Amino acid sequence: IMDDLVIIAIVLDYFFDVLDTEIILSHYPWGMKSFTWLRRSSRVISQLTPNVVKRNVWKFEPDIYKG
Repeated sequence: IMDDLVIIAIVLDYFFDVLDTEIILSHYPWGMKSFTWLRRSSRVISQLTPNVVKRNVWKFEPDIYKG
């Protein structure tokens, strides 16, 4: 379960960094308190995660059958 939480936190932290907060909040179904908690906790987990893990999550491998 822990590895799933880390990956979800890394993805959420990426979304919070890339997307505009107003866009996220317009589609967020729960209150501002849970949004703030989710954003803060995903940022903390992402900062505690080693960079090697982050690179492996975002690693792109092209399709070997193209080309």
